[in-house]
Amino acid sequence: MLRDQLLRPTPNELSDFLNLHLRVGGCLVQIAGECEVLYHGRAMSMAEAGNYLVIIKCDGSVMVHGPKSVKPINWQPRTDE
Repeated sequence: MLRDQLLRPTPNELSDFLNLHLRVGGCLVQIAGECEVLYHGRAMSMAEAGNYLVIIKCDGSVMVHGPKSVKPINWQPRTDE
């Protein structure tokens, strides 16, 4: 079920949208657009700016998919930031 969507949001609109829907819980959030990945945790990873599909699952895990391949180019378990 599609609860809500944004088309071409400003950074502030996107931030408000994510804060609202991720706090509610039980939502699978998908973001398609130009972004970059910078992760610092038990291992460091990054992906240069490009078009990606970001999926934030109900358990808090995050996956970033590029335009090719089945596997995500980056993923973080729910315990990471």
